[in-house]
Amino acid sequence: MYFDRQIKLISDDIVDLEQEVETLLVSRDDGNLAQIAETSGLYEDYTKIREMIVSLLKEIDGRRAEILEPGDPKLLTDKERAALWDELRQLNDLVMQLNALLGRVETLLDRVDLAAGADQDRSSVTSKVRRGLALLKRWILRISSALWAAIGHLLTPKEWKISGAVKEPVLGLFDVGVEITFGDRP
Repeated sequence: MYFDRQIKLISDDIVDLEQEVETLLVSRDDGNLAQIAETSGLYEDYTKIREMIVSLLKEIDGRRAEILEPGDPKLLTDKERAALWDELRQLNDLVMQLNALLGRVETLLDRVDLAAGADQDRSSVTSKVRRGLALLKRWILRISSALWAAIGHLLTPKEWKISGAVKEPVLGLFDVGVEITFGDRP
């Protein structure tokens, strides 16, 4: 039950994040960022980043759909647990890629500010977008933390096996092995 709620909250956070990114960076009806990028000679860079963000958001949404209703981890087979672990890890990788793209947007804003000089209109637009980016980055880190917590929940050590042997008593060489089986304890 806890795990299902955790996955649902992650999914809801991702949907909300996608909507915020769409509103701040992708929406065509606002046009402020697109206009200042164009007047700064950076429209092609802006368009390229925006297209990568749109593509990444679609991929994130597809992965998000894959993790919904995973069921009780205690009832998952090892194969199902491994598949869910892989989906969560891939989703986290995509979310962190989005974080990196937002960093590219920040660099674009720096370039716009440099090209704008003392233009107050551009400066107010870039300031607004920077505040939005800071919020999105905190949101992404929270989602990533929640994803890692969910991944950790799937990786509960079930049993440990430690083995060892002395290979060369004179030289003090040892052969040691550790085996950890993950899953819920019986």
